[in-house]
Amino acid sequence: MQFRIEGNLILAVGKDGEDFLEIASRLKEAKQTPQTMLVLSATGMLRKVKLGYWDGEKYQEHNFPQPMELLGISGFISREAEPFYHFHLTLADREGRVWGGHFLQGEVCNALELFLMGSSMKIKRAPVGKLKLITLE
Repeated sequence: MQFRIEGNLILAVGKDGEDFLEIASRLKEAKQTPQTMLVLSATGMLRKVKLGYWDGEKYQEHNFPQPMELLGISGFISREAEPFYHFHLTLADREGRVWGGHFLQGEVCNALELFLMGSSMKIKRAPVGKLKLITLE
């Protein structure tokens, strides 16, 4: 993965076979990146994807081993949050069927272009029942 920063905008480019969460982790750990990064958009493909649907108790997992087109992504990366990321993805298969959910794992297929906006805002999470939610304190 390579990345470039201009002002508050960060562009990260992932290569075939790279783990998506490893890309996010490397962005979080890089000294040049800001405290928090809000995902603006991404284009590319993923494979070996695992998405989750929160049923109130646990994530119901859905696996997509085949290449999937990345149609949309929302979420953030933050140095102080645990976990350090939160992503929701929308993906399409080769027949044009669309799937979405909470991102659990996946790897880049061919290429990934990820645009983020940087901020100095500190994001922390606190337990609320079985969840860890952002606190505004």
